[in-house]
Amino acid sequence: MRIPTTRGTCERCGTSGTRGVLRRHLAVCSAPMPEDSRRGRRRPAAAPGLLIEVVGRPKAYWLFLGVAHDAKLSDLDAWLRAIWLECCDHLSEFVIGPTRYSSDPSPTFSLRARPQSTHIGVGKVLRPGVAFQHHYDFGSTTVVDLSVVGELIVPVASQAIVLLASNDAPEILCSQCAEPAVKLCAECDADGEACFLCESCSSRHQCGDEVLRPVVNSPRMGVCGYNGPGA
Repeated sequence: MRIPTTRGTCERCGTSGTRGVLRRHLAVCSAPMPEDSRRGRRRPAAAPGLLIEVVGRPKAYWLFLGVAHDAKLSDLDAWLRAIWLECCDHLSEFVIGPTRYSSDPSPTFSLRARPQSTHIGVGKVLRPGVAFQHHYDFGSTTVVDLSVVGELIVPVASQAIVLLASNDAPEILCSQCAEPAVKLCAECDADGEACFLCESCSSRHQCGDEVLRPVVNSPRMGVCGYNGPGA
């Protein structure tokens, strides 16, 4: 899927730029921290917290998060599901070095080592420089790459995860007429690429409405039953 490079904006001070520009900016931005959008209320400031870069596949989709050291991996999992991934309550896991941290660490008959629980503090398993992955859905898997850029210089509320920046929705054009696309066909492709459709072309598409998915700002676009955040 060819999607152009995207830009975004710092949620604290309004600085805009590419992912690389914002990575450097967020490491030194001293503007006040926004509220935890998922919790909806402020908590006492605990410590500077971690700046975590989240990159989807394709890389046009990205986020930067401020994560408190006492937040849990399960909180980060819930956050990624809410903004990018959740469609059918699939299982998920983090892979940090040789260890897997699963949303359901029940014993299995697999020869792989039993995963650990995600109910563990972020500060116990992550530190600046660590790169890791998040896998959602073990059937039609969406893989997200994460890395700890460093420590933030502004305190993060206890247990909080806050959105610091995210990519603007990429401009995706219809595969047939080059108008702005609003649907993606989950069944067919166009010359080996994903089949995107504008409103007019989607109404005449031969595969039918049941296999069309909305164009959304997420790396899980078009996969399984995903229709966007909150859907």
